[in-house]
Amino acid sequence: MLVVWELASGRRAYLPRLGSCLQHIATCATDPSRVAVSLAENVVRVVDLAAMSVLCSVRGICLSPAAAAASIAVQPASGRLVLPGAAASLQFFDPLK
Repeated sequence: MLVVWELASGRRAYLPRLGSCLQHIATCATDPSRVAVSLAENVVRVVDLAAMSVLCSVRGICLSPAAAAASIAVQPASGRLVLPGAAASLQFFDPLK
């Protein structure tokens, strides 16, 4: 479950049933109302925080065991998700395609 907690008002919004445990979260530099959430089942979901809805999912991500502690990032120029891969490689995904 993803919880967005507005500290000033104490209001909370919930997005349940994402599929598995949350591993990492990254904000989009061009649109801070969107975040990419990586899950334990090798899925990244792009979430619209304003609507509290999943915009899309990227499946089949292959993280190396050594990259388990690494996080995901959003490339500012293109909006692509960047994740560590096997053998010191990077994986780029365009979640909107």
